[in-house]
Amino acid sequence: MLQTCAVTELNERVSEVEETLQKGKPVFLTRQGVHSMVVLSIEAFEELTADVEDKLDEADKAAITDPTRLTHQDVFSSLRSKFHA
Repeated sequence: MLQTCAVTELNERVSEVEETLQKGKPVFLTRQGVHSMVVLSIEAFEELTADVEDKLDEADKAAITDPTRLTHQDVFSSLRSKFHA
């Protein structure tokens, strides 16, 4: 089962890529030996993104009802402190 493929070999290995994707596995593409992209089946992609629209709708509703507004500096400062703690 193919898990990694060089971008330059992609045309010759399409069947292997499809077979791997049908088994529910991603294929990592490399460029000059470094992972640069990931290919997913449409089902895997939809599973990953299924609730994004709902979450954005929730955030919009929360923004309407909550008067609190943060600058991008506030948000990123808070995130940095959590990751670098």
